Amino acid sequence: MQAVFGRVALFVVLNQVPNLKMLGLLQGFASGLMLSISFFDLAHNAINAIGFLKGNLWFFAGVIFFATVANFIPEPTLAPIPDGKSKKVEPISPSKSMSFI
Repeated sequence: MQAVFGRVALFVVLNQVPNLKMLGLLQGFASGLMLSISFFDLAHNAINAIGFLKGNLWFFAGVIFFATVANFIPEPTLAPIPDGKSKKVEPISPSKSMSFI
């Protein structure tokens, strides 16, 4: 497992131009890894304290609650809302948005 992390870190350090697809994949991998570590750490304590069935039921109740709340909160957007009177807004290409690098 450490060899995989080392290869990913070496790839990130040696790659000069950031590829948005690769950055997205690496962020997804890191978030999944942190989420699984948190879950396994907390699940072990919960199962020991309240039992296997109750621990899993409360975990999935939390997942459903979070999914419900996330469904009602809109995602933020940076694009202006067209009002019909303004000119057509061009989407920003990834090459223009990363020009500061």
